[in-house]
Amino acid sequence: MNAIYNHWRLSGWLTHDIFVIAVAIVFIALCGFLLYSLIKRRSTRRLKPYLFILVIYGLIVNFIGMTFFGMFRSVTLEGKSQLFFSHKNHSFTSIERTVIPNGQSNGISTSTSKFELISVNSDTGERIWSKRMGWRNYLIGQTDRYLILNDADDDALFLLDSTTGAMRFSQADLVKKIPALSEVLSPDFPDYRFVDRRLYIHGLDNRYYLLDLENWTLTEDAQIMTIFQQHRAPAWIISASDNRVGQPISDQELTEALRLLGEQLINPVLLGKKQAHQYYVLAYKKRRGPQASIGLYDVEKQKYLWQTAVTLTEDGVPINAYQMDDALYVKAARYLFKLDTNTGRKIYQFDYRWNRVVDR
Repeated sequence: MNAIYNHWRLSGWLTHDIFVIAVAIVFIALCGFLLYSLIKRRSTRRLKPYLFILVIYGLIVNFIGMTFFGMFRSVTLEGKSQLFFSHKNHSFTSIERTVIPNGQSNGISTSTSKFELISVNSDTGERIWSKRMGWRNYLIGQTDRYLILNDADDDALFLLDSTTGAMRFSQADLVKKIPALSEVLSPDFPDYRFVDRRLYIHGLDNRYYLLDLENWTLTEDAQIMTIFQQHRAPAWIISASDNRVGQPISDQELTEALRLLGEQLINPVLLGKKQAHQYYVLAYKKRRGPQASIGLYDVEKQKYLWQTAVTLTEDGVPINAYQMDDALYVKAARYLFKLDTNTGRKIYQFDYRWNRVVDR
């Protein structure tokens, strides 16, 4: 029953919610008409055709829901952007992608994708807001005031309010503030870097710029090219586990830690370093399967200092970690886990499919 309820409740995914609301309105109208007919005729003998209509209606809406919205089916959720944190709003924001399989055509698997920009309260795990995105939209970065996005088809750069998701500045608005941007902004998201909460641009004029969103200034600096060389371009879809927390790890230590973890655990993902020989790790129970655990592991003593069991959607999904004070956040495709770094206690598990906490 809980699974049925999940599929027919509002989830924060716009197209799904519109469908659910439309189905509910028509259902209420049909029930109202049936009730009116029953009261007017004071007989139940002629209600069979109307009940038959309700049954057919239920079958049709379930078929539409399964076909176009992935209801009661296995769908894939993956991060289309990095997860960005706002200290001011205590929120994590990212673009998430739902992939709904449509079968095969000429031997090729086909699917429908839906994209949603979702902001989650980092303290409670509650959804703050969500906004539908297009497949050409890309989240470049987030400041305490703005979400910085790129649209290859329309606005090369536009800003949303990080608190509400409302549009704050379109590309035209930005050009009015800084006219020089008209010759600089690129429609290609790899021409942007967001590093240390600063936005860098590789302009269409082949020069490099720093765009200050607080003072609304555009500064050209040839040295910015090194930032583009040192930091990889953002990926179209998050497919790697490369975001780590805690103390810095040298290349030599990283190589050694990965070697030791690989010998002692099953398919480990290094999430970060707490101190010498102690690492935050996600490891699987078996070589294949979704059962895993997140823990603080001591490679010298070869044991966990704490360990928490988790279930992922499947094995091998991208795993990325974030740390705020005494909380460890682990983003694993469909789920966002929050754990206490001292005890390993799971504070919450947020599910991006339903946009709500599913476990505490």
